[in-house]
Amino acid sequence: MQFNDKFGMKDLFMNKQLKGIIPQFSRNDKLQNVYSFEWVEEKVANYIKSVFGGRKSGDDIIIPGKYKEKFKEIKGMKQLIEDMFNNMPAITKNIRKNTKLITPFQSIEQLKEIQDPQKKIAVMQIIFDNLNYNPDFQSQNRFRSNVMSNDYYRRQQIWLKSVGYDKRR
Repeated sequence: MQFNDKFGMKDLFMNKQLKGIIPQFSRNDKLQNVYSFEWVEEKVANYIKSVFGGRKSGDDIIIPGKYKEKFKEIKGMKQLIEDMFNNMPAITKNIRKNTKLITPFQSIEQLKEIQDPQKKIAVMQIIFDNLNYNPDFQSQNRFRSNVMSNDYYRRQQIWLKSVGYDKRR
């Protein structure tokens, strides 16, 4: 798989064409470092609704399909949802800076074609790997409590090698 740095955070997080794949921010959103729980909850709810083709009914999100299958898929998103809640300041900081992501995607069209919910979740995991391991994001493993552990640096080195980070510099 060939990785590149064609996209900045704004290209993905401020692109209505990708609303079913990546949580979207608008120019009206105040991209600051502190957010209300309600604001973040709304972003996460809209993301879940978009990924699974659901609709909002009051405070609930209705997702079509067989209950057990959908519940399993959503439960599989637990870590991703927690990461979104816990790292909204890092996400928005890097949207403001339009930090370049290292991804295997060649075009927005390629992303727009993704329909499978698990593949959509995989796209977000690629973004979180950037937030977590990419030195350009200036974040020190913000997702886990063992911030400066040797294990983190080992995982970061594996990620840097797998995406060819040094080759881009």
